[in-house]
Amino acid sequence: MTGAPELASAINAVELGAMSYLTKPVAIDTLDETVERAVQLGRMARTKREALEVTGNDDKLLGCRTSLEQRFLMAVEQIKMAFQPIVSMTEGRVVAFEALLRTGESTLRNPMAFLSAAERLGATNTLGRAVRRAVALAAFDAPLDVDLYVNLHPLDLLDPELTSKTSPLTAIAPRVVLEITERAALDDVPAVMALCHDLGMKVVTEGIETSGERNTVVGCGGDLLQGYLFGRPAHAFELATFGD
Repeated sequence: MTGAPELASAINAVELGAMSYLTKPVAIDTLDETVERAVQLGRMARTKREALEVTGNDDKLLGCRTSLEQRFLMAVEQIKMAFQPIVSMTEGRVVAFEALLRTGESTLRNPMAFLSAAERLGATNTLGRAVRRAVALAAFDAPLDVDLYVNLHPLDLLDPELTSKTSPLTAIAPRVVLEITERAALDDVPAVMALCHDLGMKVVTEGIETSGERNTVVGCGGDLLQGYLFGRPAHAFELATFGD
């Protein structure tokens, strides 16, 4: 979904495997239909895989797995992280960058496809370690007064390398924020901003694309913001803009 539709972002969305390109404001009915269609397509793909397993088509499965392993290894070798700024409205500056997974392997350019491949191959630790190495290497060029947000797969928490003294991130540990994606919604939690403030938690509001969205979130008590309004993901640590 985007509040600033343009041809370049539409093309990029298609290349990354997006099923639909929706412009804000999005009607609830349209959103429901789009999500339902995506779920159905996902179920169909899963059913097809399960059917292959049931019919015992080992040669085809082996070929698929072999191909996936090759593409996965190529994708790992071609990892080049992108960084998107996180700004503090009260401080008026960039306080952090989130590291986002990117690869030059065309068939796994969609980060979710890349992660799914790692899960299917039982190689989440391989991917996690490669990501952390790439972030640590890029950190040499990062401003010294910003934090680096690094996404983790839940299984990364079981990898002893994560907290090892020889971990690539150990040298910059005070600046690293480990982020585990939470897919559960907070729709049923009233006054989320106030609750987080009372608990001493920092809230990063993502997806800010317009000045109106920025003003609404700030009006609700939000301070740390992230989105295209301030800067797109880039392979360099670029300065942020704050909109009008």
